[in-house]
Amino acid sequence: VGDLNFFESEQGATPVHHLFVIRSAKREELRKYLAGRGIVTGIHYPVPLHLQPALAEYSKRPLPHCERLASEILSLPFYPELELTIAERIAHEIRNFFQRGI
Repeated sequence: VGDLNFFESEQGATPVHHLFVIRSAKREELRKYLAGRGIVTGIHYPVPLHLQPALAEYSKRPLPHCERLASEILSLPFYPELELTIAERIAHEIRNFFQRGI
């Protein structure tokens, strides 16, 4: 749907799924839209590793792909007690956002 992307696990990998992260160039608009509907989101790891002060000496060149991804990621509600009806509502609201072209 629109400018919505998902991350996929590498073949043979066993993901732990502690976060459900999507990405969109419209992250801030989507985040505001969801917040207006009572859906809390997060931005985990907003600063790429090569821009972290502790690691700056190890990367002297820009990494535009990493920087773009860091500006697009959005963590959706995801926890063991999350009810299916709530997950469906979140999906419905995201679909609405992109279908309306907000």
